[in-house]
Amino acid sequence: MAANSRAAAHAALTPDAHRRFGMLLKHFHNDLRSGLDKLIKGCEKYSASGSGSIQPLILSTRRYFHSLETHHGIEDTHVFPFLAKKMDVSSLQHDHEEMERLIDSIKVSCKAGGEGLEGNLRALQAMMLPHMAEEERVTAPAALLAAGITQADMRRLI
Repeated sequence: MAANSRAAAHAALTPDAHRRFGMLLKHFHNDLRSGLDKLIKGCEKYSASGSGSIQPLILSTRRYFHSLETHHGIEDTHVFPFLAKKMDVSSLQHDHEEMERLIDSIKVSCKAGGEGLEGNLRALQAMMLPHMAEEERVTAPAALLAAGITQADMRRLI
């Protein structure tokens, strides 16, 4: 059986709840990736112009971090404890702790009128992109099924 045929057969057998969770997680992650990229581009544009107010960028940064912290709160409170019953998610939990330190630095940058903001956002992006890819890998339907997470389990989570 060709790889594409196996993938199609597996997708057909993947329970809906597993697939829905993966799609939902990717949707949120894509929004977070895009938002962070826009903030970094905003910093570049502000730096290149050498003028104008940084306040709109700081406001956008604060809004973004409200969304990110809400997302992390859901993962830390619900998703990681759920997954930890069947798989090791300690590295993902550790990543969140490390990201929280960077988020705190970014908040300080915002209070300091944007000083160091771009560098801190880039450092967060360097940590966050591989982290989200790993979350998506361990929560892919095949990985969840391999860990013994059932359709009923997934329904309790989502």
